[in-house]
Amino acid sequence: MEKENASYQSNLGEAYLSVGDRQDKVKALESYANAVQALREAVRLKPNESSYWASLTNALGSQGIAQEKRGEVTAAQTCYREALNALEQAGKLNPDAKMSGLKDDLLKRLGASRQ
Repeated sequence: MEKENASYQSNLGEAYLSVGDRQDKVKALESYANAVQALREAVRLKPNESSYWASLTNALGSQGIAQEKRGEVTAAQTCYREALNALEQAGKLNPDAKMSGLKDDLLKRLGASRQ
């Protein structure tokens, strides 16, 4: 069954993420939420796949940005914190991955959204 296939869920999440990048604020947020849901399922099904965690990081970051643009600061902060946690997990699974720039961006956004 496709719903129990980590690769399928990851691909679905990536598709939603890509669609969200091309939509207005309202529809983008919905696409990013769908991406996060699919990617959470991918990491649940295959928790040792660093690329799934990295994709979840991107989806959560995008969702946070969309929420911040809508003035949903608390929700954005939650997404940024969850993205940092996902990024940490990705780094544990693949220490050679270059993620410092993404981490810096998330920390910057988290700090900026608190002001």
